[in-house]
Amino acid sequence: MKQPAWRVVVAVVTCLLAAPAAAQQPTGPKDRGFALEIHLGTRVVPIDIGGPIGLPLVDGGFFAGYKFGRFTIGGSLEYGRAAHDPDLGTKSSTDRFIFMPGVRIAILRSADERVELYGQADVGFGHQWISDQDGAHVVAFQVGPGVRLWFHPNFAAAAMFGLRGEHYVYPHDSYGYTGLYATLAFTGVF
Repeated sequence: MKQPAWRVVVAVVTCLLAAPAAAQQPTGPKDRGFALEIHLGTRVVPIDIGGPIGLPLVDGGFFAGYKFGRFTIGGSLEYGRAAHDPDLGTKSSTDRFIFMPGVRIAILRSADERVELYGQADVGFGHQWISDQDGAHVVAFQVGPGVRLWFHPNFAAAAMFGLRGEHYVYPHDSYGYTGLYATLAFTGVF
């Protein structure tokens, strides 16, 4: 009879000692793991109609990498295609591909680590192919701050804004665009 009573006492003491430790665990993000950010936002898109102009556009994309502590290092791929066939015979198309390595850094965190002010910096390199002309090399960047809310240790929602630039270098010409962008993002760490 004494053995079952002993087990009950050990179980109660273990629960009492474990409860404060469980209550003090951080509710912030998972510290390490594969990170995937899916975003939807605005940016300036260059188009050439008798001269280069910038056109505001809403687009989406992703950023994949690895999160360790306050840092997430990774990259994104951007691809876009536009085609034009005004006379059903003179087809013209433009394809653009950019690889953008980047970093996200949590600068400030709330006491419970659920809300962060973070910075992002991406630099991209790629190419634009135009069906009836020479293609262009593309250099792009985006940098800016954001606010992120970790509503679960593995999932967060964020809003960011900043400056984005794209520079196109053709064999005999070049032009560039710089503008503000704003993005809503959802991040998962696994």
